[in-house]
Amino acid sequence: MGYPEYYRGPQECKWTVRATGGRRVRLVLLDLSIRSVLPGESACKDVLTVTENSRLLLNKCGDIEEPITVDSFENELNISLSVKSTFQAKRGLLAYLSGLGCPLPQAPNQSYLVYGNTSRAEFMCCAGHVFPDTGLRTRNLSCLDGQRWSEINVPGCIDVHHIIKSGNQSLIDILRQAHKNGLPEGVELGELFQGYDLTYDVILPTSIIVGLILGNVIIILVVLYLRRQRSGLNAGDREDVPLRLPSTEGNNGNESGHKNGGDTPV
Repeated sequence: MGYPEYYRGPQECKWTVRATGGRRVRLVLLDLSIRSVLPGESACKDVLTVTENSRLLLNKCGDIEEPITVDSFENELNISLSVKSTFQAKRGLLAYLSGLGCPLPQAPNQSYLVYGNTSRAEFMCCAGHVFPDTGLRTRNLSCLDGQRWSEINVPGCIDVHHIIKSGNQSLIDILRQAHKNGLPEGVELGELFQGYDLTYDVILPTSIIVGLILGNVIIILVVLYLRRQRSGLNAGDREDVPLRLPSTEGNNGNESGHKNGGDTPV
């Protein structure tokens, strides 16, 4: 009260500061200007005390030249400014409080937190699920600058069967690349690609397509062969058939021609 012009007493000011999400508390004492120990006194009459449970972290009176930083070991700090004097032409106390470290992040859909503190977090997808952007079951996050996680929006895990059956080639390629680079511990290849049948999904469709192409080629060759054979037969008939004309001889010749089997070939 009254900073930065003066502070008055007697009074006891106490604060309990807690950090959420597994973080610790950081107290930065920016300015302290209170009554010092005077001649003939054995202890500070006005004193600032910072504790954590029964542990004393700071006990200070008088003035400070530079800011002082106090970090809790857990998630709570107790701050007390005990003033016995009635009035002092001193500035008093100015401090800045903040949470130290990143709060524990929420687990994405279909995943759970394996390990986490204020500096690192590890997630794992449920069995049969992977992170769609990596194809892996695990995800590690690190706290940057003691304030924010390396990834803000982590995608939820997706069922591997759903990825394969969806036919999304980019996601399937990510799965294959993840297998190429080595699967994380605890993830089996059969579990990751369960439901994927190479025979029915690749070999059988390819064989059908190739068979259709070969069948069409054979049909075209057969048709061309038959057309060529037919053209050859027609040409042979025109060359072999003889031209027959009626006989110009007399009756005897006619009779003779009839007896001999008809017209005389020319």
